[in-house]
Amino acid sequence: METKTDKHQTSFGYRFAMLHRLQMALCRKEILNQGIQASQLPFIVSLVREEKPVTQDYLSGCLAIDKGTTARAICQLEKNGYVIRRSNPENRRQNLVTATEKAHAAADKLLAALTRAGDIFVRGFTDEEKKLVLDLMDRMLLNAREAHLN
Repeated sequence: METKTDKHQTSFGYRFAMLHRLQMALCRKEILNQGIQASQLPFIVSLVREEKPVTQDYLSGCLAIDKGTTARAICQLEKNGYVIRRSNPENRRQNLVTATEKAHAAADKLLAALTRAGDIFVRGFTDEEKKLVLDLMDRMLLNAREAHLN
């Protein structure tokens, strides 16, 4: 007979949460070496990938993180020299955010740590299995984004 605990530990949510926590644990040393919090990592990575300044609202939407959390993270990252924030000349109620060179240097090291963690997750998988997992995860992300927007 399956117990409540068994059902919990075999759910998608539990497994995704555990993978995320383990990924952060595997990357913790590099995250701390860069002087950031794990919760700030998605902001740095997203801003480094952008080719132009973006609004905080844009970041919130892309990362599915509420505006207040985004504002606090950007404020802290600005204090620590990872981002530059300025008013949008086209809409003074908005802030435009840009990654600094410090953020770009940190992102290279952080992304390398994330890649190492990902490689651990798929150790022993064939190339076909890796592709299948990524394809399935992409479909799940699409489903989740659609549900989030509705």
